[in-house]
Amino acid sequence: MGITDVLCQALQQKSQDILNAMNLVTSTKTLIQKSRDDGWGTLLEEVISFCKHQDIEVPDLDACFSSVGRSRRKTKSVTIEHHYRVDIFTAIIDQQLQELNSIFNVQAIDWVWVSFL
Repeated sequence: MGITDVLCQALQQKSQDILNAMNLVTSTKTLIQKSRDDGWGTLLEEVISFCKHQDIEVPDLDACFSSVGRSRRKTKSVTIEHHYRVDIFTAIIDQQLQELNSIFNVQAIDWVWVSFL
């Protein structure tokens, strides 16, 4: 999640002007959304490559995922890949977007643009 790290570092600079900061927020939100929409395949390829290079066994992503602690009667049949893609990858990105949107909502960003132009 280096995208948000760059934003955090930039916002901590005392010389940061408000227009540049809002531009960074907007572009960061766009990059995070793009990662959510299109980034899974690239991330998966990088993880598999890393695992192979480190001799780490990669699970069969098409196998059924079963969670410890779930009742077998209520278990949904999902693949391991689905679990990692939807339940983890997408969920974490959605949380980041929600947090950025709550702190820097559209009205606040629009107000800054209008005020300083």
